[in-house]
Amino acid sequence: GLAAVEAASGMIRRETDLPGAVGFGIKTVENVRAFAAFADAVVVGSAIVNIIAANITQEGLANSALDSRVLDFVKTLSLGVHTARS
Repeated sequence: GLAAVEAASGMIRRETDLPGAVGFGIKTVENVRAFAAFADAVVVGSAIVNIIAANITQEGLANSALDSRVLDFVKTLSLGVHTARS
């Protein structure tokens, strides 16, 4: 869970000055907020891919809502990062 990832992140930070990113299964603003509290970066991939998949036609073309849905989702996640760090 979250505590295990935070502990692992702390162990890694003691060994390197490189920035650390966490990701895998991050789908909500709450997830982003929790991980951004201790990670330098939060990686969100599958959740965005799922939005794209839900907004394309059978021919593989984007519907008119695709751009705004992805952008709105990313904006929401960005707010989660900012609130975790403020």
